[in-house]
Amino acid sequence: MSSTWSWRLPSLLQLVPSLCQICFIPLCPESPRFLISADRAEEAYAIPHKYHGKGDNGEEFVRLESAQIQSTISQEQENARTFIWADAYHDPPMRRRFLLAAIVGMYRNIS
Repeated sequence: MSSTWSWRLPSLLQLVPSLCQICFIPLCPESPRFLISADRAEEAYAIPHKYHGKGDNGEEFVRLESAQIQSTISQEQENARTFIWADAYHDPPMRRRFLLAAIVGMYRNIS
């Protein structure tokens, strides 16, 4: 193609999956992890129960899964409260890791 459609057609074709996602996103349930972190535990329990609660051990699996999500979120919140950026700066191995990560990110953006 020698017209401007040579670049417009691929751009328009890339628009189709994005429009499908935008149209169907209201039909997707919220993440149980998000709901538990937002203190909406009853709704969070209902979603895995709907999809994983079938069979003999379904109720136990959903209960254990919800407990695991709650414990993980509480651990992450505790770690977020105890982490201090100054500790990363004063610890030489941690300082080296941050420097390497920054250099890799910089070179990745340059190339």
